[in-house]
Amino acid sequence: MQENNVDGISFDSDVYQAMKTNFENAQVNNRPVRQYSWNYRIYYNEPDIYEKIKKYSHLTVLIIGFPNEEIPKLIMDVQFADKGIATNMNEEISSLPIVEGTTNAIETRWNSSYEKYEAVFDGSNFFYIPYSKEDAIGKAMKGMFSMEILFSPDGGVNPFSSMESGGLGYEITSGNQLAFYYRANNKWVLPNNNFQTPIQLGKDIYYHAVVTYDKTTFRMYINGTKVKEVKVSGTFNFPKKDQAPDYLLGIGGDYRDTATPSIQNPFIGKIVYAKLYKGVLSNSDITN
Repeated sequence: MQENNVDGISFDSDVYQAMKTNFENAQVNNRPVRQYSWNYRIYYNEPDIYEKIKKYSHLTVLIIGFPNEEIPKLIMDVQFADKGIATNMNEEISSLPIVEGTTNAIETRWNSSYEKYEAVFDGSNFFYIPYSKEDAIGKAMKGMFSMEILFSPDGGVNPFSSMESGGLGYEITSGNQLAFYYRANNKWVLPNNNFQTPIQLGKDIYYHAVVTYDKTTFRMYINGTKVKEVKVSGTFNFPKKDQAPDYLLGIGGDYRDTATPSIQNPFIGKIVYAKLYKGVLSNSDITN
């Protein structure tokens, strides 16, 4: 760059951290190196995009992709607010107690580390979102998708799932492993022995977990690092829904196939957010 008097460099966001480390303060003939980066797909269509891109102020140009079938699109974004409120894509969602007829309020409190509210689950209730095979959630599940959750586990089973005799989702196993389940061709093809990773319970440790699937390969990331990869293919099997009026995607537990919605396999701990994307997040999407 010095020899050719070139003071600009362009790169894909997958190598952002390396480029930032090496070129943020670099100069060519007493001129700062200008950085041009593209493919920050995760930021498209998010309401606080201007706040999120402030940390890239050292870039001369930042190109953000528009959505299509290949680029991930956020279709479910569960966040929490004061007084036990949960929202999905800014619309309030319902909570469900474990015992019919009881009303156990879910506590929400401010998490100063992440500057967001978190929900505190005690094993007696969960939040849920109804979906169908043909709406955005159902289409994502049976296609390419990414499922993301930021949580601190104390116990229980299902922090983010829809797995009534089928479906998919996160599960904490009896051996303190975080596993991801996926049913295809009328059998559980995940987690198998390879698609789970050890976690610690009751230690007030927060895990950022992401699972992606591109129709051939599942990948699991914990705190931005890929920890598992396994090839799986087949036709997705939705959960059982013989009596339940809707499929339910649960945050803090799973649903049971009953005429009156009820909970099973509840989670104990804290959840900061849970997200579902149609499409596959890239390594840089997850790391950033």
